[in-house]
Amino acid sequence: MEKLEDFVAGLDRFESQSATAKLELFAWFLHTQDGRERISAADLNACFDLLHIKRPENTSGLLRNLCVKKPARMLKDQRGYRLSLVARTDCDARYPRTRASQAAASSLLSSIPDRLTLGIHKTFFDETLGCFHAQAYRAAIVMMWNLTFSYVCDRLFTRIEQFNAQLIKMGAKDKPITKRADFEDMKEGRILEIAKAAGMIGASSYKVLLEKLNKRNNASHPSSTVFTVVSAEEVIFDLAENILLKEDL
Repeated sequence: MEKLEDFVAGLDRFESQSATAKLELFAWFLHTQDGRERISAADLNACFDLLHIKRPENTSGLLRNLCVKKPARMLKDQRGYRLSLVARTDCDARYPRTRASQAAASSLLSSIPDRLTLGIHKTFFDETLGCFHAQAYRAAIVMMWNLTFSYVCDRLFTRIEQFNAQLIKMGAKDKPITKRADFEDMKEGRILEIAKAAGMIGASSYKVLLEKLNKRNNASHPSSTVFTVVSAEEVIFDLAENILLKEDL
């Protein structure tokens, strides 16, 4: 992660900005560069301290003012503050994305298609990368999950007798799978549960898939969760390295 002091050093006329503008900049930096979903007045004061500049007299008051602006620049809930979409969009346009690891991350992501063996997987992964590079992080997470889970179902279908035997043993109301498309009629979590019980998915893979399924659900449904470049990278890397590119589930 790029250091705040290095980031600020590359900005023009930073010192002349108002305290409110600096608060928004620090909040944006913590969201996008540090991967924080929520921030506090203490977090922002720590940024002022780190840069050896005077804190605002009432940081909490400034945050409250940003919350009541029309449109709101800051949103608040029980977990803390976060920049509104309007403010984030403004900051995205105003400040460069210069996270130190981003170039390396992009290089690693771009190397994955060469390791995929099926053309359809490469096509879907290219679409995932397209979303990622366009900063559509929710869409990138959803696309990566769709690709990975399709791959999982393909693998399960090659041993469908074993899967169906476990489905019946668990007393599920779901009908046995007779064709690949039948998986679409079952909940994804249920498929994973049956496959794990049947010994078709290992404990570590099951943990990764269940965690990423929850993140996909948050990304695909309206929610207050902020998805940053860090969030998307973690999902894409984890699913690619620990599921998609592994010989065994």
